[in-house]
Amino acid sequence: PALPDVEEPIARVGASGVLTARELRDVGLVLGAARVLRQFLKSRRERAPALFDACTTDASLDDTERELAAAVDPDGTLADRASPELKRLRGERDAARTRMLNKLDDLMTKNEAILQDRFVTEREGRWVIPIRADAHEHFPGIVHGTSGSGATLFVEPRAVIDLGNRLKMLDADVALANDP
Repeated sequence: PALPDVEEPIARVGASGVLTARELRDVGLVLGAARVLRQFLKSRRERAPALFDACTTDASLDDTERELAAAVDPDGTLADRASPELKRLRGERDAARTRMLNKLDDLMTKNEAILQDRFVTEREGRWVIPIRADAHEHFPGIVHGTSGSGATLFVEPRAVIDLGNRLKMLDADVALANDP
């Protein structure tokens, strides 16, 4: 596969700019390729001295490559190991999400008779469950959408609004911590 073009991100760093996690990953990929090429040509230095000289990179960049690989996952997102704060926030967010889903599952079990279907989804960035339109007045919560047929209302149960608010705040904190 072709290597990513990192000329613009490198220029931005040279001007005290900031790189995204994906750009950091791409720089790490290029540094890794440079290291492999340097090692490959090192054993062929006598046969191809001009190529060796043209492709020699500073071996001290290998440390930077390792640091980037440790901090950025292959998909271009910051890794939990990039910072203790990011790891803590993601753990807290995941625990809050689990609490939210468990509470929604419990509510669906208790209100089976008025469900249109048994699933959880998101509408307008909030966790909702599908309630029959003719029964929504028996289920306290905020309507965040309707099905195309109008037979289903997507309702955020009142019992999970505080959990939803907490999850939104944690999502924002994680997004802020993700911004390198």
